[in-house]
Amino acid sequence: DGAAPNWSIAGAFSDMATPFSEGEFSLPKASSRISTPGSLGLGSLGLRRATLPSHSGLLDNNESILFQSEVKLHAAMFMKKNRDLVFTSKGRLILIDTKTNTNDIYHWDTRYMRVVPKGDSAFEIRTTSSSFKITDSIHGSFKWVQVLTSFTAR
Repeated sequence: DGAAPNWSIAGAFSDMATPFSEGEFSLPKASSRISTPGSLGLGSLGLRRATLPSHSGLLDNNESILFQSEVKLHAAMFMKKNRDLVFTSKGRLILIDTKTNTNDIYHWDTRYMRVVPKGDSAFEIRTTSSSFKITDSIHGSFKWVQVLTSFTAR
């Protein structure tokens, strides 16, 4: 009469289907990034040793890291983006987006740039063409002001 379910087809499919064990069919696992004190995947440790093995292309010869930290870059519409902020011995201020592996490099020059504290943890970097606000909840704004204003080109 057509009203009864077709149980024979359902039984055939269940007989044919056999579950895979993990050993027979392995699914790709989510990769996990491990931060070590010498890497620039800054994680939660904040201040790091002055080497950049994973981003060695960012440093010039005889250039070292003077100060670095994981910060929040304030974007439009109240968004804050995680970035690594690095200041080098050659006066380069490097903002690194570890998710997209991109960076912005600013050459620190007090004639064209300045740092303005905006409270205990927030500060603003102002250039002749732009400005951006950064929050460093680990080291605070005054440490960045001290590092940047005391820099003299070598």
